Amino acid sequence: MEEKKNELILKPAAVMEIEIYDDTQIMQWDKDDGLTDTERDQIKKSLER
Repeated sequence: MEEKKNELILKPAAVMEIEIYDDTQIMQWDKDDGLTDTERDQIKKSLER
């Protein structure tokens, strides 16, 4: 917040946590992924609309 010429100026801000994933974690997600290629394609098509 800033005060300027009898006005209050609000500046937008966001605080976000950043997490870095290693290759082992990513490989585990791929392994745990239970979708078939057909299911994955159907989901992608439904999101394109």
